[in-house]
Amino acid sequence: MTLRHRPRRPPTAPAAGLGLVSGLSLVFCTLSAPAEAQAPANEPPATEQAPEPAPGARPDDEANQAPEAARDSKKVDSTSGDDELADRDLEETVPAPPPAMPTMADQTPLPYLPKDESDAARHRASVGPDFGVMARPSAGDNGDFYDPGLTWGVHVRMEGPHWLGVRLQFLKSKHGINAAPNELFAGAANLDLGDLVVHQLSARIEPTWQFAEQARAWVGVGIGWGRIEAPGLRIDDIELPRRVSTMVEYPFELGASVELIDGWLALSGLFTAALVNNQRGDVFRSATIVDGTGQLRQVDGLPKFRTGLGGILSIELML
Repeated sequence: MTLRHRPRRPPTAPAAGLGLVSGLSLVFCTLSAPAEAQAPANEPPATEQAPEPAPGARPDDEANQAPEAARDSKKVDSTSGDDELADRDLEETVPAPPPAMPTMADQTPLPYLPKDESDAARHRASVGPDFGVMARPSAGDNGDFYDPGLTWGVHVRMEGPHWLGVRLQFLKSKHGINAAPNELFAGAANLDLGDLVVHQLSARIEPTWQFAEQARAWVGVGIGWGRIEAPGLRIDDIELPRRVSTMVEYPFELGASVELIDGWLALSGLFTAALVNNQRGDVFRSATIVDGTGQLRQVDGLPKFRTGLGGILSIELML
């Protein structure tokens, strides 16, 4: 059996056109499908979209607003995170001690503090002259052997706290001597004794009470030293030289003052009483003399002081 090759007939025109159209459609679908699938991935996320520009804004402003918005969002996130950490640390740690009270040196400018007018220590010191009367009763039976005498001097009071002061005072007084001629020298007809002079230097501490805005009172205690000078005695035709003695005093005083000119001038007064001790010297000792007939005669010494009493007024300049 013999096989014969039958030649393939070419397709007809309509079939060839249908195959071409099917091939082009397949190619077009293949190319369009990836493009549609990739389109959503290329779109920016909704959170990163830049805000719409304000009306009339320039292109440069639009470009600067986007980075600033991103930075602000990051700051908000970091701030909230820091606050949470800080709160957690504050709960876990011990509370810090309170800060120290500020001082005047820490403040600029320095605060103005009004002056306390009710404070007694509105000045540092006061100084002024003293005038008064001093009496020095004598020990023994004849208590009025010495006359009360005028006294004068000066003082300085230094102010410490408003309730305390320290006074330094110098006084000088003269006292007449009341004695009969034969009271010191037996058989004397005439006796000229002169005046006894006393110099006194004392220091006192004075606790003070400010009972009014411009008035105050105080008490004082202290110690003093005195020098006693007796003039030369003349008994008939015999004359004795001047004699000197010393003593120690323990004064106690009550005083008050009132301001005449606020902060400048004050009037003060005080009463003082003193215990006298350690009186020694030629004034109180007996002396032996030779009279006109060549005989030795004894002259008695003056009696010692029993105490010291005085009242003093003063005008004070307040410094």
